[in-house]
Amino acid sequence: MDFCMCPGDDCPIKNKCYRYRAVQDLAQPYFRDIPYDFVKNECQGFKDINETSAPVRQLNDHSWDLIVANDRKLNGEIK
Repeated sequence: MDFCMCPGDDCPIKNKCYRYRAVQDLAQPYFRDIPYDFVKNECQGFKDINETSAPVRQLNDHSWDLIVANDRKLNGEIK
């Protein structure tokens, strides 16, 4: 990827943001802190997941589903 990703942390819009949901490269740069401003309720680094190309969005959605399923398995929520 040619942009900085976001760790998400407590960001209320992270699941709509490509910087959070994109599939990372091996040496992917990340923001140190989330760029979301809780006072202004906005994010200077927000990159809408819906504005990415359809193939990229589909790949990221599939990868995201696998990550969530794996987390749920690790947490004992599913077998």
